Amino acid sequence: MGFSVLLLGALHAAEPSAIWTPGVEQVGQQGLVSGEFDGHAGLDWAASYRSGDSFGLVLQLSGSDQDWFLTTEEDLSGMRLKAGNWDGDSEDEILLGLPHYGAGGAAGVLDLSEAQEAPLSLEEAVAYWVEDAEDGAQSGTDVTLVDCVEGGRAELIVSAPQSRMNGTVYAFSSESGPTALGNWTVKWESSHRFGFALQSVENEGLPSELLVASCDYDPDLEESCASDGQIWQLSAEACNTSVSLDASGAELGGLSPTPMRLGKLTEESAGASAILWSAPESKTVVGLDPVEVLFAHETPGDAGDFFQTQEAGETQSWLASSGSVWKIPGFLGDIGVEDSAHRNFELDEGESLGIRFAGAGDWDADGCPDVLASSESGESLWLLSACEKEPEDTGQPSDSGLGPDTGTPSDTGEVSTDTGELGDTGEEPCASEFGWRCSASPPVWRPGFWGLLLGAFCLNRRRKTD
Repeated sequence: MGFSVLLLGALHAAEPSAIWTPGVEQVGQQGLVSGEFDGHAGLDWAASYRSGDSFGLVLQLSGSDQDWFLTTEEDLSGMRLKAGNWDGDSEDEILLGLPHYGAGGAAGVLDLSEAQEAPLSLEEAVAYWVEDAEDGAQSGTDVTLVDCVEGGRAELIVSAPQSRMNGTVYAFSSESGPTALGNWTVKWESSHRFGFALQSVENEGLPSELLVASCDYDPDLEESCASDGQIWQLSAEACNTSVSLDASGAELGGLSPTPMRLGKLTEESAGASAILWSAPESKTVVGLDPVEVLFAHETPGDAGDFFQTQEAGETQSWLASSGSVWKIPGFLGDIGVEDSAHRNFELDEGESLGIRFAGAGDWDADGCPDVLASSESGESLWLLSACEKEPEDTGQPSDSGLGPDTGTPSDTGEVSTDTGELGDTGEEPCASEFGWRCSASPPVWRPGFWGLLLGAFCLNRRRKTD
C-alpha cells in the first residue's frame, strides 16, 4: 500500500494553468509582482516583457478592462520589481530597479492609485525617478523601502554595485528630489562589490535595519561571488548621512554564488531571524542571531527566485529546481527540495517553470493561497493551484486498490506576499472579461497493473542511479 502511494507522488506532477497571455514575449522573466495597486477591489500584477527590440512593463489592473503596456527604448535586462508602501496610502506602489538603463542605471516608484488610463511610456508613469550618470554604475541592481527619516514618505534605497568602482548603496527621499539623501560605501582592501541585493528588516521597538549583500570580484574572469559573498547588517538610522564602512565590518563571509535576492523567511520554515541568500542553483539559509549559515540546498537550473505563503497556519515555500516548481511545507532543512514527498508543478513542454513568483490570493476559491509563476518561454503567466485536487469520482473502483487522494486540508487563512497580506480578492475564479483564460482542473493519473509495473521499474532505476 505504501509503495503504491510513493509511486503516485513520484510520477504525477501537477499541471499549472496559463491564466494570462498578453500577446508579448518573455513575460515575467525579468520581474513579476502582484498586489493592490490601483485602488479598485481585486488583485493586480505587473510583469516585465520583451517583444523583439521592444522592452517594457505590462500590467493587469482590476480597475481596467485592458492590459496596460508601458514601453521604453532602454535596455531593461536585469530589472528588479518589488512592491511596498511608499506614500502611506491604502495602496502599494511598484518599485523599479533598472541597472542597465542609460549610462549608469536608474530606479523609480510607480504609483497607480489615481491612474485613470495607461501612460504612454514607462518614464511617464513613474511618480519618482532617479537616474545615475556614472558610466557602468549599475544603479538599480536592487531596490527596497525603509522609513528612516521622520515625516513624509518612506525612503527609497537603491544599490549600485559598480558605483565608485566597488559599490555604493544610496538612500533617496521624495523631499530631496533626485539627489541622494545619504549613502553607504566600504573601504575595501581587495576587489569587492557592495550592494548586489538588499533586504529591509523591521525590529519591534528598535530602529530598522538594512541587510546588504556584497561579493568578491575577479576582474580577469569578470566573476562575482566566486568564494566570498558577504552579508552586512546596517542601521537604517544613518540613511541621511554618508557612511564609510570598514571591510572587516561584514557579519558573515564565504557565501556564493551571486545572490539574486535576500529574502526574509518565516520562523517555522527556518528558525527565528533567518534570511535566504537566494542565488541561481543554490539556496543558503542564514540565521541572524547569531549570524551563521544554518543549512543550504542545491536547486539545479533555477533562476534564483523563491516565494512563501501560509496555508492552514503552515508555511509553504515555493522553489524552482530542475525545471519544476516544488512546494515545501514547514521547515526547509529537513529534506531536499526535490524530495518525492513534495508536491511539484511542471509544464508539458518541458520548459523551465518558476523563473519569477508572485502571490495570486485564493484565485480558484478553494481555500488555499495560490501562486503566479513565469516560465522560460515567457509567453504566459501560470497559476500554481496550492490545494491538491481530489480525483473525480467515476463510480468505479481504482485499479490500484487505493482510495481517492483527499489532498491537503482546506485553508481559510490569508496569503502572505511581497506586498503584505492578501486575502480572497472577491473576484470570480475566472474573470474572462479581462481576457484571462479559464482552465480545467489537471487530469488525474490512475495507475493500472502496467502503470504500477512501470512505476516500480522507474523507482528501481532511480535508486540504482542514486
